Amino acid sequence: MDARDLLFFAGLITALTLITAGVGNAFKDEDVARLRETNECRGCDLSGADLKNAALSGADLSRARLSNARLDRAELGNANLGNANLGNAVLIGANLAGANLTSAVLSYANFSYSKLSRANLGHANLSGANLSGAVLSGANFTSAELTSAIFDRANLSGATWDDGAMCQGGSLGRCIK
Repeated sequence: MDARDLLFFAGLITALTLITAGVGNAFKDEDVARLRETNECRGCDLSGADLKNAALSGADLSRARLSNARLDRAELGNANLGNANLGNAVLIGANLAGANLTSAVLSYANFSYSKLSRANLGHANLSGANLSGAVLSGANFTSAELTSAIFDRANLSGATWDDGAMCQGGSLGRCIK
């Protein structure tokens, strides 16, 4: 190996180090602490944060970035998540009953077995989201993007579908209009 090869590899290692330096979780511990203390973190970057089992009923997380966050079994009833980004977030078994998710990015999020009854998902992007076994009774999906969303065994009774139609009682896994 000559000097040119060594310089090439040194440059390659430096470039890879600089490229990957910004990869990882973007959240700040002080933002997580602020959320837990005040129940508010509008516009915060909580990407990748571990908020499993968090008690956040009524929290204001509007415009927050929660992509890749772990919110399993979190209590988010009546929370404001309008315009928030929860892409690829995990919310298995979370309670979001009555939550505002208007215009939120929820693509590829996992809401399996979550409670979203009466949640407002109008204009939200749910592309590829997993809502298997979720309780969505009375939820509003008006003008939501539902491409490739998974609704296996989800309770959609009384939900307002993306076209504004009401899902009939007994709508399980699909909206019966």
